[in-house]
Amino acid sequence: REPGIDDGVRAAEAGNWDQAEGHWAKVLERDKDNAVALYNMGVAFERRGGRNNLSKAYDYFTTASIQVDDKAYRAAVTRVLIRMKE
Repeated sequence: REPGIDDGVRAAEAGNWDQAEGHWAKVLERDKDNAVALYNMGVAFERRGGRNNLSKAYDYFTTASIQVDDKAYRAAVTRVLIRMKE
């Protein structure tokens, strides 16, 4: 994996979500189409909740699912759409 991905995951697991987002953002600066970083950023915004954050999560998840046809990515898009309608 890309170095920043794992660093971000470790930060998120420790509850340091701002730091995690920073790691994933750096990965996306180098590779805007990195599906794992896109997905992880989506998770970060989804966990914040609120309409604006869910909209950002949707964008990240959708872009990730375009890059890689992954069941988890498609499920995340659906999950956020449902939450946005609540």
